[in-house]
Amino acid sequence: MFQILETKGFEVKLVNAHLIKTVPGRKSDVLDCQWIQQLHTYGLLSGSFRPDDQVCVLRSYIRQRDNLIRSSSTHIQRMQKALSEMNLHLHQVLSDITGVTGLKIIQAIIAGERDPSVLATYRDRRVKSTQADTALPAIMQYSFLLAPLLSSLSAFGMYLITAGSAVSAMLQFTTVLCQAI
Repeated sequence: MFQILETKGFEVKLVNAHLIKTVPGRKSDVLDCQWIQQLHTYGLLSGSFRPDDQVCVLRSYIRQRDNLIRSSSTHIQRMQKALSEMNLHLHQVLSDITGVTGLKIIQAIIAGERDPSVLATYRDRRVKSTQADTALPAIMQYSFLLAPLLSSLSAFGMYLITAGSAVSAMLQFTTVLCQAI
């Protein structure tokens, strides 16, 4: 709303609400509006700092990217819970279940692989745990949960790539503007 009014030519001030709350008397929206208008006509309202439009856009991109990261971490936790209910405690064997080895094992489970020794062969050579540690007996009744979680996680990954490129483009644009000034 603030940006829309500003683009239409209005002089909009962002004012600290704490200054208005300290006024004694009954409170209502109408009285608050009248009081704010009176303070503005006397010139007693000082606007708070508000960054430029490019910085606001950059902040919204970064905020959206952070929301995507939080959502993807929630999906990873749900995948870990489903794996734990299947008696596959990959998080104890692997440092990251969304790494190369973890994703290979999860995709094999989704494809229908049930043999723990076969699942252990998907272990990357850089994994420090032995193949015997990776070969855990599994209860596969919760494997149906992994497919939608994995597809959602990959979708969040694509959104993160898009958000990251938008942030990079906005940072380059802002840098060019700053150098021009």
